Amino acid sequence: MRAEQSYSDFPALAAWLACLILLVADMIAVSWVAVACALVARTPKLAAVQAIVRVLIMPLVVFAAVIGGAVGLAALQGHPEPGWRFCLGWWFGLGMAADLGFGFAAWHRLHTRFRQLATQQFSSGRGPKSNPVGVACL
Repeated sequence: MRAEQSYSDFPALAAWLACLILLVADMIAVSWVAVACALVARTPKLAAVQAIVRVLIMPLVVFAAVIGGAVGLAALQGHPEPGWRFCLGWWFGLGMAADLGFGFAAWHRLHTRFRQLATQQFSSGRGPKSNPVGVACL
């Protein structure tokens, strides 16, 4: 009886472990991306929004599209809907890809071009007016 109960708890344990790992990775990535964005953004609020959208919201939008497509395709072909492993794998994979991709890019940019980024707003023709929406964050 105990073996059956522990097997039924496995999806919850896997989701909990994935959440903890992704939480730590998200915190690290958001901090690096926010610092990189803050150096070139017009306002601190814009830097925070850019970091949150890149690291937290973009993977969720892609995840929703993947799951929606998988469920729709399964319904069209008469197959069962994807299971928890499929959903957890895509959610964790997309989250980690965004964290590693954007986080490492921001870390690398800060470690190799910090002085250029820090003086970018004050150099001639490269201030907040030349970058009105602050898209050059990464």
